[in-house]
Amino acid sequence: MASLVACGPTGPRSTGPSAPPSETGYLLIVPEGEGLRTEWRDGEGRLRGRADGAMLGLADRLYRFESRVERVTLRPCEELLGGGTNEDEGAFGTIASALLGGVGAPSLLLSASPEGGGVQDFAAYAMQHRLLAAHGRRLVLLTERSWNACGAHGERRVTVEAFDLATGGRRPPVTAPEALAARSGEALAAMRAVDPNRTALCLSETGLSARWITSVPRYDEGQVRARHLFAASPVPYACGPLEGAPSSSYEWAIWLEGEARELAEWEPDDEVPAAVLRRADELGALGITWLDAARAPMADGFAIAGE
Repeated sequence: MASLVACGPTGPRSTGPSAPPSETGYLLIVPEGEGLRTEWRDGEGRLRGRADGAMLGLADRLYRFESRVERVTLRPCEELLGGGTNEDEGAFGTIASALLGGVGAPSLLLSASPEGGGVQDFAAYAMQHRLLAAHGRRLVLLTERSWNACGAHGERRVTVEAFDLATGGRRPPVTAPEALAARSGEALAAMRAVDPNRTALCLSETGLSARWITSVPRYDEGQVRARHLFAASPVPYACGPLEGAPSSSYEWAIWLEGEARELAEWEPDDEVPAAVLRRADELGALGITWLDAARAPMADGFAIAGE
């Protein structure tokens, strides 16, 4: 899977002597209950505005992240099992597309909703996207699907992909750096430490392997550090997911802590002011993007606020 990396601000466009001065705005994406909110702060960490949901910025462009859910009709089990008719009423499921809705800029489609083929062959099907992390031009998207066939237990699949905020395109998958690949044993040990009695039964030594999924920044007292996501499989279905990290059926996942230097292609331009990082740490922010707030349509996306 792709590693989260970031590029620095692109700088203001040259529009002649009448152009307003550049004003970098930092958009902190903060978990709030089951959802997200965004705080617009200046380089000193002062609050300038708030918005519901996840807002992301690049240069003079402002976007809102959306998981656009569509309802789909599923075939009834009677029909799927060969005993029904076309008059049987099926259940309903959901599929979703991931979109960056442009505020004063064209929207970008990150991930299209799946075609109907195959979805109707399940008794239940649900899909959603959520923003896992963002920094600079890079955002990491988590997609979760859950389904069950008639008379079978439910299945859950989690995928993690990185995207480029400038284009909306997927970032190429990145092979785990050697230092991270070597931490697979540490990931298994961390999983076993969560609940020793449970994990003794669930993490079988036979055929078990752990793999690196992705790395994202975390914010810690004015500094950038790293979090690394590892997943281990196969895990018996009856064990269920491990709390604290996104897991698929037959798989557990866990986060390991690390340093900023472990983030692939991390450069000085990826840094943001310490005052902003301190605010991000205090708020438990999952991402920071930035833009030229003097030129971006901030008033269209944020309720102006002050502290």
